[in-house]
Parts: sequence; C-alpha cells; structure tokens
Amino acid sequence: MLGAEFSGIPFGLRYRSEWNDGYGAQGWKLDAALDDPAVIACTAYTGDKTPTSVLVHDILDHLVSGFSLSGYANEARATAMHGLRNGIEVRSSYEWMADEILNEAAKDDLLAEFLPSGMMAGVPASSSPDDRFASLIAHHGRACVRSTIVEGFFRTGLSGIPVALANWRRQRLEFDRMHAIGLCLQGLLAEAEDVIGKSSVKIATGQVLVGNSICEFVVDTAEPAKQARILKQVV
Repeated sequence: MLGAEFSGIPFGLRYRSEWNDGYGAQGWKLDAALDDPAVIACTAYTGDKTPTSVLVHDILDHLVSGFSLSGYANEARATAMHGLRNGIEVRSSYEWMADEILNEAAKDDLLAEFLPSGMMAGVPASSSPDDRFASLIAHHGRACVRSTIVEGFFRTGLSGIPVALANWRRQRLEFDRMHAIGLCLQGLLAEAEDVIGKSSVKIATGQVLVGNSICEFVVDTAEPAKQARILKQVV
C-alpha cells in the first residue's frame, strides 16, 4: 500500500542550511512563503507545548485551512485551528501576540481589527498612529488594552473555524483526522531532516503530499540518485 502512487494535496518546500534572512535560520520554507520575510525557516523542532512543529502548523492550520501565512488576523485563525488540532490551550499564544503589538509601533489596521470601535472614542483621529495608541493606553490602561486585544484574537480565531472546515472539505481532507494527519507530517519531517543530515547538502527541495490515509515527503538533494520518497500511514 505504501509503495503505491497516491494523489494528495501538494505543498512545495525549500531547504537551506542557512537562509539569508537576517537571522541565519536553518530549515525549510514553504514555496508559498519564499517572498514573505515575516515567515522564518523552521525545522522539525516542536518545543514543549505541542507535538507538531511550526512547519506542520503552516501547512495544516494556515494553508489547508485557507489562511495566509502572515498577518495577525490569519495567525489568530490558524492558532485556533492549532488548538483544536492538538487539543492545546491558545491563550498564551494570543497573549504573546498581544504583547508583540503593545511593544511595537501601533498600526491602525491592528486597532480596527482587534479593538471595539467604542474603545477609540475620545482618541483624536487627527493624531499619528503612535499618538493614538499612546492616548488609548493613557485612557484605558495597558492591562485593559492588552486583555481587549486578546479577546479580539479569540473572536477572530473562532470566526475562522467554519472557513477552515469548508476548506478541508473542499480539498476532500477529513477534518476529524487533522490531529493524526499532523502527527504523520511531523514524522515525515523528522525523517526528511535525517535524509538531509546524512547527505551533508546545504540546499534541497521538497514536496509534501497530504492525504487522509497516507502522507508523503519527497526530498531532492540535487545529487545523483539522492531523491528520497518517504511515505507514512496516517494512524
């Protein structure tokens, strides 16, 4: 069964031992993210909170679910999907994102997206975005603004669930198997990185094929006879 060809949803990737991104990151980037400097290359590393890596999150919670790879609204929706898929809490992720917004120059689109319009009452519309944000903090307090942004992330995240469900169905992927599919992709990613490590190459291309019963990772290290086709069953 695993040796047979199958038709899955394809996603192209590129591997670099060091990306020229200002961070010197090592790992994979999806083809869909090659021109997006906000998306950093990643490996199979998962951390302590979740059993799957950022790359699996990008494939399943963003692209399969129909959300772009960058932007706070898209990340809020994909984070909600990540929580559903792996059964993990998402508040800490939303709080981290809120702190990121609070610690950088405010953008009007962020204020409009995640803060209720009534909260902006009394803030001079003619002032600069930074001044409007400072006025907002002065009027309501940093803690209140932070918690309101987090609530906005929850609203935006939950609003994406029916969109994601429709996109999974449209691609004939079983929504109730997303956890198992994610674990399968994580195993494939670890094996693909083992192939890269044994070949000692610095550049490679790849393709992930996502299916309900089988997933595949094809790694091409651009060396003769060095294409590896790795398949795993979704269990």
